[in-house]
Amino acid sequence: MNPSIEGLDPTVAFVVRRFLEEALKLLGDKVAGVVLFGSQAKGGATPSSDYDVMLLHLGDQKEAEEAAAEASLIVSAELNVGIEPLAASITEFWSGSSYFLERVRKEGLIFYRDGNGSEVKKREAVELLLLSESFVEMARLLADHKMYRGAVDHAYNAAELIVKAMLLWDGYDLPSSHGGIVGEFGRVYVLSGEVNRELGRRLSRALEKGNKARYEARAEVLKDDVEDVLKLAEQFMTFAKAKIGVKKS
Repeated sequence: MNPSIEGLDPTVAFVVRRFLEEALKLLGDKVAGVVLFGSQAKGGATPSSDYDVMLLHLGDQKEAEEAAAEASLIVSAELNVGIEPLAASITEFWSGSSYFLERVRKEGLIFYRDGNGSEVKKREAVELLLLSESFVEMARLLADHKMYRGAVDHAYNAAELIVKAMLLWDGYDLPSSHGGIVGEFGRVYVLSGEVNRELGRRLSRALEKGNKARYEARAEVLKDDVEDVLKLAEQFMTFAKAKIGVKKS
């Protein structure tokens, strides 16, 4: 169980665990866990409040949605509670940038399939590392067409995905903000001496460039900016693949 849910009301925890049990019967090891969010997670729920749950999966989205709906139906009938189910891949959950997902990550309480989530996190670390390669390729393609703003944005996404992969591989939960990811990287890897301070500073600068490219309409984004962030992402890639044991592609 995630330490963040240890103080949860036992009745609420039981409902979520029953939902997880039913999802496991339907999807087996494609289930990563369940996130409880909304009033039942934050407190302030009334006896008639529904349970907002998100089934985290490692498989097909449609199959997961159907399993979430069926598990919801069974548990709702059994326990006489209302359950509002959603489904998301574990990659989408940790990497999605929508306001809704950011809110769920921030307020949600995670019940991992394997208790502390170590197995799930390692599997997801590999997926995020592989996903980062796609962002590097897209960044290079955009840079070749002199679309530097998009190239910097994608290059920073690649670097951040790699950092997330490293943190998950080492068993950490992920902060909900970009700045939080950079700060956690500094705490876990820079302050411990596993990576040098210069790499940490460059990640912080890459975040600034990524934010400028994404949010500042009048910002001038140059080819050098792309090259700086891409070089950082490639260095992280080499370091992370050695850590995680993924062969270079």
